[in-house]
Amino acid sequence: MKKLIVASVIIALGASLIAGPAAWGATALGAPIPVGHRSTALKFSPNGKIAYVANYADNTVSSINVTSGRANPPIPVGVGPFSIAFAPNSASAYVVNRDDNSVSVIDVDRAIATSTIKVGREPISIALTKDGATAYVSNFSDDTISVIDLATGVTRSLISQKSPGIITVSPDNKFLYIATNYLSEITVIDTKSNMSVKTISLYVPTTSIALSPDGTVLYATNERLNSITIVDVTKSVIRSTVQLDSYAYAIDFSRDGKTAYIAGDFPDLAVVNVASSKLETPIRSGTPWSNLITVSPNGVMAYVVSGTEVNVVSFTDDPHFTAISPPSGTVGTAYSYQITTSGSSPSIFSAPFMPAGLTLTPQGLISGIPSPYLGDTTFRVTATNRAGTVYSPRITISITDPIPPPSAAVYRFWSKINGAHFYTISTTERDEVIARYPGAWAYEGAVYDAFTTQVVGTIPLYRFWSNSLGSHFYTADPKEKVQVIATWPDVWQYEQVAYYVYPLETTIPHTTPVYRFWSPRFRKHFYTASQSECDSVVAIWYKVWSLEGARFKVPATNGAP
Repeated sequence: MKKLIVASVIIALGASLIAGPAAWGATALGAPIPVGHRSTALKFSPNGKIAYVANYADNTVSSINVTSGRANPPIPVGVGPFSIAFAPNSASAYVVNRDDNSVSVIDVDRAIATSTIKVGREPISIALTKDGATAYVSNFSDDTISVIDLATGVTRSLISQKSPGIITVSPDNKFLYIATNYLSEITVIDTKSNMSVKTISLYVPTTSIALSPDGTVLYATNERLNSITIVDVTKSVIRSTVQLDSYAYAIDFSRDGKTAYIAGDFPDLAVVNVASSKLETPIRSGTPWSNLITVSPNGVMAYVVSGTEVNVVSFTDDPHFTAISPPSGTVGTAYSYQITTSGSSPSIFSAPFMPAGLTLTPQGLISGIPSPYLGDTTFRVTATNRAGTVYSPRITISITDPIPPPSAAVYRFWSKINGAHFYTISTTERDEVIARYPGAWAYEGAVYDAFTTQVVGTIPLYRFWSNSLGSHFYTADPKEKVQVIATWPDVWQYEQVAYYVYPLETTIPHTTPVYRFWSPRFRKHFYTASQSECDSVVAIWYKVWSLEGARFKVPATNGAP
């Protein structure tokens, strides 16, 4: 029997591989997943739900639930399982059994082998066309490739090929690439004619090959030379050779073809930039060595086999902020801003402090209603995902005053006859009093502003009229309103809401208090929003007017005397 120069291998089918982010963000995750003995193949189902590991010494396939990260009961197959391929719809899997010259067909949902396809002697590799219609199986000891119609399970034809090893199909299904161990070359087969169309010399034996997703570049591991060969298959020439620390066993590509990941006799996964053919920072695999690697369909992680364990490696980048420019806020106005980061796994956000009234959720939402503390708040946001923690640049949220709602002037009259003041916000009423009662009421002008309709944060100012006293009384206190109506129904008649004002305890900025005086002599009340007028009355007319204190607030304006 010919000697088969093949280490533990992975069949890397370019079109089924998924892009992984930059290598420096990768870390080993969780506890290893136990599998069988002498693992020879590793493959994710295209839907990413299941991963299979061929256990050569156990005659089984380990099935791993990707979501839970747990191994299901092993699936018995033929003798010496050596290579795995999934149907594109993930419903079936095909396992090459090297030592009994067969392919086991597995029903993935039922997790059992349902049938067997006979092939040539010592089969070692299987590759499917992208439509799942045809399978190619390399039969090492027969010097043939079996071409199988998967719909019927019948071998349609045989391709003659000396010492066929690992095989893979081009993304367009036009070519079959065969690593021929003894000849140290890659044979290219036209799948339409099943004839060899070119041969690419590698000059050294290879243990594994992988074709880039676009079908332009092929990577081959070199037996005993601690290196890989990079082949430009469009020109059928060797592009370069990349030297490694030790033996390379298996290769997998990112879907975009920018990165190649290499498992071998070294503790880290080697990473190659495909464009430059240069090594990049290796990825920590959590194992002293690894002989198989495959990238998950969602690109978040890779499975790496070492001995009887599968290690999970995260390809998630450290977070990178993509939205971190929160706008200014306004006192009393609802605020919302979503911070975002890039990366394949979600970030958790935090900050040591925030502007008053705002909070930051772990999902990155800044929200709340800014409090009256005005000015700038500068802080940093921390974002943490499975790969690491980063800090944002210093960001500043400015809190500004709200745009004041439209207000209107309140007009004041003085009556010597009644010894009383009258206040109105109605220009119609103002003009009527001026026109009809010029001898009774002297117009003093606008004294402060208030609101003709209720706006956010305001309360009604109630107006009473007394025929016996010849004056009005105003209060913003609903309890006082009720008390006046109940206690002095014969003295004070409730008229209406005069206008709307702010309560004394308001936190709205740029407001000013309105002070109320009581005159026992006149039995009248007097109101002013002018601090200077208030001080003057207190200082000069203290025998006539007693200050009862501030009773409500109004917008601060320059209209007060």
